[in-house]
Amino acid sequence: GQEYIEGTATIDNGADASGFSYSKADLSDKDKSGTLTYTFNGETNKKHIISFKTRISDTSILPDEQGESVNLTN
Repeated sequence: GQEYIEGTATIDNGADASGFSYSKADLSDKDKSGTLTYTFNGETNKKHIISFKTRISDTSILPDEQGESVNLTN
């Protein structure tokens, strides 16, 4: 799976980045590593783009020849 790298979340349009909060999932929850939440300051009617970084939490899923570094593009 993937794991959020704390402190990497950003939001565009000059919105306040202090609206982010992250809570790690319980260790028994195998479906997710946590929840990233953004609280807007008042109403919003604009499109916002939220970006953040993740890391692979279980490198055993990678092919042996891949190594520890993976380049992903979207």
